[in-house]
Order: sequence, then C-alpha cells, then structure tokens
Amino acid sequence: MFKKKEKIEGAVKTKEKRIRTVKVNTHKKCVLFLWILLLGSLAFAVYKNFTAVDSHTVHETERIEEKLVDTNAVETFTRSFAWNYYGWENSREGLEKWQESLKNYMTEDLQKLNMSSMPSGLSTLSRVTSVDIWSVKKAGKSEYEVVYSVWQEITEGKEVQYIPGTYLTRVHEDSKGNLVIVQNPSLYRSPEVSDYRPKEPVSDSNLMDKQDEIVVFLDTFFKMYPVATDNELEFYVADSALPSVNMERYQYNKLEQVALNEGADDTVKAAVTVSYLDTVTKLTQYNQFELILKKGDNWKIIGTGFTGQ
Repeated sequence: MFKKKEKIEGAVKTKEKRIRTVKVNTHKKCVLFLWILLLGSLAFAVYKNFTAVDSHTVHETERIEEKLVDTNAVETFTRSFAWNYYGWENSREGLEKWQESLKNYMTEDLQKLNMSSMPSGLSTLSRVTSVDIWSVKKAGKSEYEVVYSVWQEITEGKEVQYIPGTYLTRVHEDSKGNLVIVQNPSLYRSPEVSDYRPKEPVSDSNLMDKQDEIVVFLDTFFKMYPVATDNELEFYVADSALPSVNMERYQYNKLEQVALNEGADDTVKAAVTVSYLDTVTKLTQYNQFELILKKGDNWKIIGTGFTGQ
C-alpha cells in the first residue's frame, strides 16, 4: 500500500516535473522568436536605410534673362520721320514735297490718310526745332511702340509760336531690318517732373572731431582739381578714383556744403557741393560729388558714389 502510494506520488511528481519543464521550454522559444524577429526587423530597417533611393522634392526655378535689343535704328528712323512729318512750307510746292516725303516712312494706307490733313490754303509754316525719343518698347514680334516729343516753330503771318507735342507711333521692322510706320502718330502723355526729393545729407555727430581736417583737405583738393595733372592728383586720389579734367576756365569759389558720414572699413563718406566760376560764360557752377575718403599718412579719395557703402 505504501509502495503503491509512493509510486503514485512519484508519478504525480514526475508528471508535475514534466509539465513544468514543458512550460519553461515553450516560454524560452517564444522569447527567442521575438528576439529573432526584433533583430531581423532592425537589420531590415538598417538595410533599407542604406539602400533606399534618396528622394526629395525638386523646386525648379525659371530663370528669365532679358535680351538686350538694339533700338538705335528704330530711334533714328523715328527721329528722321518726325523732322519731316512736323515740318512744312505753306506753298503748293512745299505741300507736295511734304506729301512725297511720307513715302519714305509710312505705309501706303497711312500716306492716303494724311493726304487730307493739310488744306489747300494752309496759312501756317512749321519748322521743327527738336525731337526727343522718350521710350522704345517691343510690341509683338516685329513691331515697336515709340513715344517721342516734338517742338515746332509755327509761323503765321508775323506771329511766331513755339509749341510742344508728345506722340506715340508704331514702327514695323521686317526680316531685312527695313522699317516703316504702321500707326499714325497719336497724342500721348508728356513725361513730367517727378516730385521725388532725395534725403538731405547730414553729418554724423561722431565725426565732428574729423570735420575740420577733412574740410581743409577737400578745400585744398578742389582748389587745384580743375587744372591738376594725373601726377598731382596721386597725392589726393587713390587708384584714379577721380579723373583729371584740365579745364583752366573754372575758377574755384568755395565749398558750399560738406556732409560726413561713417562708411565701411574705417572710411568716411563725404557729400560735397563745391562752386566754380566759369570765366568764359561768367556763370557760377555748383558741382556735387559723393566721395569716399580714407586716412593713411594723409586723407585720400579712394572712391566715388555711396552704393554698397
């Protein structure tokens, strides 16, 4: 009985031991599988990182370069046209000559249009005194819009008037470079004086200790500048920043205004107004300069213009 019981207990223990061992082995395999899966995923991720195509968005920028267009021929043609079109004589021969001249500039349709522009008993005589071209703009593949002004001296009897006018016309240029007016001159707005006013130059207060010596330097320089040779200028000007002018007719008067401001690299920007008497015309000329000064052994003009300073 006891042996049987021992056998049963032993069997139970053996069974329990066997079952416990099986559970432990299953857990280890699961953990091992998870580790393998984790390491595999990591390896795959590293592989993809090194072998994947580096893709990114490319932003294309369209670069538009302006092509320089030579409009000298169009300007010359238009100016010549204006001198002929706005000048005439009040005689039969003069009017016929005027009408004949249109053939050198205008299309046949425009020639016919202008035949009736002058009455047979025209009492005025016109002489062109000046022609100014304001703008030439491309208007399509082979045409240009030209804005120009004309001053006319109009004589009627004993009365003389000077009248201005601004007009727009259109010029066609063919493949051979030949030109023709394709739009009759039409009234256009005259350019006017802008109301823009540049900022008045004012000296920096922290340059007051240098003001006197710079003014002395500029006063000395401008006294001799009109007649100074290149060799003489080297003492005052570096790297030919100002050219020699060799104009003995100008007599130095005075410095009208000097405004000093700090520039880059220990330089000083000097806005200078200096007056000279023109001994021939007897007029006083006021010259304005933007000078960049720097002091070494002495003050020198090393540049002109304040752009970039």
